[in-house]
Amino acid sequence: MFISAYSISACSLASQDASQQVERMNILGTRLAINNHSQLSQFATKASINLPAQLNQIPGLQVNPNAGPGSVNELFLQGADSNYTLVMLNGIPLNDGTNSRGGAANISLLNPFLVDRIDVVQGAQSSLYGSQGLAGAVNFVALPDATEFEGQAPHKIRLGADSRSGFMLGAQAQFERLSIKLASERAPEMYPQSELKTNTALIVASPELSSGELTLTLLASNGDSQGYAPDSGGEQYAETTALEKSEHDNVSVAGNYQNTFDDTQIWLQGIYIDKQHDVDSSSVAPGERDPAGLPASFNANKLRQVRLSGHVQHHFEHSRWLMGIDYVDETGESQGELDFNVFSVPTDFNIERDYFAYFAEGQINLTTDLSATVAARVDDTEQDSVFSPSVDVAWQVDNQHRISVNWGKGFKLPSFYALGHPLIGNEALKSERSDTRQLRFERRDSLGFWSINLFDNSFENLVDFEPGPPPQLVNRAQSDTSGVTLGFASHISTSDFRWAANYTYLDAKADGQVLLGRAQHSAHFSLSKEFVQNGITLNATLDYKGRVFASSIPTAQREIGNGTNLGLDAAVVLTQGYTLRVGLQNTLQQDLEFSVGNRHAGRYAWAMLDVEFN
Repeated sequence: MFISAYSISACSLASQDASQQVERMNILGTRLAINNHSQLSQFATKASINLPAQLNQIPGLQVNPNAGPGSVNELFLQGADSNYTLVMLNGIPLNDGTNSRGGAANISLLNPFLVDRIDVVQGAQSSLYGSQGLAGAVNFVALPDATEFEGQAPHKIRLGADSRSGFMLGAQAQFERLSIKLASERAPEMYPQSELKTNTALIVASPELSSGELTLTLLASNGDSQGYAPDSGGEQYAETTALEKSEHDNVSVAGNYQNTFDDTQIWLQGIYIDKQHDVDSSSVAPGERDPAGLPASFNANKLRQVRLSGHVQHHFEHSRWLMGIDYVDETGESQGELDFNVFSVPTDFNIERDYFAYFAEGQINLTTDLSATVAARVDDTEQDSVFSPSVDVAWQVDNQHRISVNWGKGFKLPSFYALGHPLIGNEALKSERSDTRQLRFERRDSLGFWSINLFDNSFENLVDFEPGPPPQLVNRAQSDTSGVTLGFASHISTSDFRWAANYTYLDAKADGQVLLGRAQHSAHFSLSKEFVQNGITLNATLDYKGRVFASSIPTAQREIGNGTNLGLDAAVVLTQGYTLRVGLQNTLQQDLEFSVGNRHAGRYAWAMLDVEFN
């Protein structure tokens, strides 16, 4: 198996040889204790003040910043809706079913200091993770993760600031079996009136046991943000300067235990999640798209989840098989109101649901060069029983070439917001479904690593807003996303010079209409030159997004022009343990706009000092 390792800091894409892989459990995209899932890619992150910009450099993945860090940053994987991707941090789900985005995760709340690696698997993942992973899964990994605990990493302090009023403070303490990361951030004001402040703590402990391995994780964060409300038209078109303001307070606790007995492995996991998110949104005046506009609103949302999982795996001579069970218990509640000036309407709701799931997965070595991984899962929900299969076949043609095929089905239960909102909620909503197919070709030669990925995905029963009367959320027919991603990365050369490039073509439509917010053409190019003797590394990244269609109440649907973002940065080793990084973003002063009326504020500079010590 080749795992794509795209190092943004080094601007390189390399594949690890199968002989170097270490067997470990909890690989994204498979529960098997193997590292050979053909659709998995792993991307090392760069010390930066802007995580969404790094995500845009991953083939097939787009981030829509909307009104900037202070708004919900949407993640589109292969063009699918943002709530169709399961997003996790060290295996802890970040999606929130009480929000108005249908359960999408807000990427802007992730502090860059926490993230060391990004694991991405594209294609339906419900056969492994159940509801949510219709289009794929993204796991932000803060090393050490739950299966690779190493106590030799140094302690670290990070100080960062930028010319757009942003700052970052981070501290990492690494002990033998304990890792602590603390971070505080004020995101740069890259868009007018957009502000975000967060404080985060991540603690990972692996207490020593007489038998087996136990990993405990605590994730706690709080913060507040503000920005122009969705559909308001932003600074350019909004008729009021009132902003949407929000506060969040999240606590998650996870425990993982695994043990091996001869050829049999057991794995147990428990996760508790407690989220609170208060949103105070301003009114939006009537406009071309909506003659009524939107009233002001306030919502205090809470989400609590208990997730229990366990499975047993056995290793045979030419195959591995596992069987297991999941249990999910979740409660969502919201207290709020719509303010029509002369009167207000309450929007309170409270929903509880729990369900069991049963799953199996197997990996078969058909020949020395051909392997197949199959998975199936049955989720027994209150609404219905959902069967989610997947098949992944990989053929190592020779030392240079590899071909893999992946097919899977996924589903997503209606979000609590979609079911329970008293004005537009609909208890009769059906689960959204997906059917995804991928064909991947990889080549490794003297120049570097090449990849081509063809994908074709269809989604049914889309939850969408019907203006009525009466206004209500309903299931639509279907949407389709298809396209191709091309990638190349050079090997590390003797001159310590490397480069990487990728391109994505996307065709995303629903009922014949182009899906909003997604660029048909996007590309990334990066260069890196390292001067080893001087301790200097120079990097340049160029990101291109083609034209997108977007919509707002004042303007209705319109086309937004393409944009090119050039980033330049340099890392200098001042002395042992001290590294200074400086950079420029939007160097070309491009008029970047990815949602109607929300334009990038322009060029900004940043600096960051990392101090490492034992």
